[in-house]
Amino acid sequence: MKDTDDFLKEVQGSLADEVNEELYSSHDYPESTNNRKMSGNKKKNKAQKTKKHTGFKVFLGILCTITLAAALLVFTPQGRRLLIRAYMNYAYTKVNQTGTAENKEEKPKLPTTDLSKVTSNIDLSQMSDTFVNARHEDGVFNILLLGVEAIGSSEAAGHTDSIVILTINSHTKELGLTSLMRDTYVSVPGEEYYDGRINGVYRQGGIKLLYETIAANYDLRLDGCAFVGFDAFEKAIDAMGGVNIKLTAEEAEYLNTTNYISKKKYRTMKAGWNHMNGNQALGYSRVRKIATLGGVSDDQGRTLRHRRVLRALYARLKKDPIKAVNAMNVVLPLIQTDVKEANAVEYLAEVIDLAMGGANVDQLRLPEGDPDGTQYQYARINGAAVLRVTDWDTLKQDLANFVFAPHLKKNTEDTEDNSASNAG
Repeated sequence: MKDTDDFLKEVQGSLADEVNEELYSSHDYPESTNNRKMSGNKKKNKAQKTKKHTGFKVFLGILCTITLAAALLVFTPQGRRLLIRAYMNYAYTKVNQTGTAENKEEKPKLPTTDLSKVTSNIDLSQMSDTFVNARHEDGVFNILLLGVEAIGSSEAAGHTDSIVILTINSHTKELGLTSLMRDTYVSVPGEEYYDGRINGVYRQGGIKLLYETIAANYDLRLDGCAFVGFDAFEKAIDAMGGVNIKLTAEEAEYLNTTNYISKKKYRTMKAGWNHMNGNQALGYSRVRKIATLGGVSDDQGRTLRHRRVLRALYARLKKDPIKAVNAMNVVLPLIQTDVKEANAVEYLAEVIDLAMGGANVDQLRLPEGDPDGTQYQYARINGAAVLRVTDWDTLKQDLANFVFAPHLKKNTEDTEDNSASNAG
């Protein structure tokens, strides 16, 4: 926590200097020449008492001002955002020293604005009319979080087996996580590409093709993306101090007797709440062959585990936002993203501000419901096992309602997560 202590000392010192300067510039205090004009011990004693009284008043003034400023900073949204942005500036300076910025000699230029001034991360002139005209709303930001098999020198290095949309709705002050099932059969734009499971689109044509495919099938214009590999996932959780996850007895036994948790010394899971490190949480997130807590199985269960881990991370953020921001020093160099640095600061500041204000994270899985229900069915197309959506119109409307409208029903799929922040 050395970085945190240094930052707090800088803020406290700067605030005290400003308050002290303001107090002394706005009052006339007795000059030492006036004191010399006074004669006798009686006058000297009086001057000393006056000086002590004046000093005490100045001290009280500084103390009251700092207390009031601290209260305004911590207990008002504007103040919290000011503190968050100040620390994000500080944290990004540290990140710059690790070599993530293009020019190590120049400190990153960070914003003094808010989400209303965020510029586009994606060059719309390079995108199709379908993408440009897909559903989008100013002040609602949808960032694609992708877990890939491998991130190499090629842009299309592997399958995206984890596809989650993080929604930051600055109007409703809500956060959302939407999982797109990896086996969903989609129509892929462009004659040179073939239709198939959505997790293979990135491998065919990179992130641009995935953006276009989501716009064409789900009617949503995304605002950017972030790629996270296994190593980054583990280190991010460790940097946050781990996550609290509740397991069934069957899940605990499965994790302890398979290689999903790659390091044997960490195969110590038990039924009930577990405080997991990065290696344990990664193993938990990859499981799909047994049902989750609540009885969700197969890939539906795995996507639920993804969201549970993300929500558990958010619970840690709510509990210790300073530690979360400080963890950016570790996490940011491990993430590949097309989000502009200035925009990333604003997004993170908004998420942390909402966390400090007590906002929860809602969740959605698409397609919804059970197989052979009203929205999708299991099928085999061209020899591949897929999820075939039978009602795209309803699916698109469900996504639009979740992303852009206030959430009237929260967390209907998973009720266990609400206690995560209180466990461990």
